[in-house]
Amino acid sequence: MSTQTVASRLAELCRQGQFEAAQKELFAEDAVSIEPRETPDFPKETKGLRAIIEKGHKFESMVEKVHGCTASSPLIAGEGTDHLRSPLILRVLHAGSLTVRQRRALVERGRLEYTERLVHAEEAAKSADATPASAPYARAVAEFAVAHNRAVLTLLDSVPTD
Repeated sequence: MSTQTVASRLAELCRQGQFEAAQKELFAEDAVSIEPRETPDFPKETKGLRAIIEKGHKFESMVEKVHGCTASSPLIAGEGTDHLRSPLILRVLHAGSLTVRQRRALVERGRLEYTERLVHAEEAAKSADATPASAPYARAVAEFAVAHNRAVLTLLDSVPTD
């Protein structure tokens, strides 16, 4: 199956809320599920299809009520392309489906994280000025990081939190 076929089928099953069916049909036996961070309820990594399905059952048992579930069309990168991915930006994109409290928490956490990242990026940009000519792209990469972090902070400023 092509990447497009697998991605389209995954989106279709997820739209129907058939997460376990998607896993059984599309995941390898040795699949690994990786969380952004470890929590008291879930480890950073869950290895193997059976363990991933059990993790899904545990998650479902913790959910009190589902208010909705959506899955966008898949975004497939072409050969040789690279895409900047940000879970925060994806959450901001769907911020309208969050409660005010959830949006406020999302924006507050995002501002803290990206303000810290901006400080580091600005320090890297200053250091890039002293970089020898053997690293000709160092300054451009540093400037990109500064601009990216500033843009995310501007995006966060646009999210209504009241």
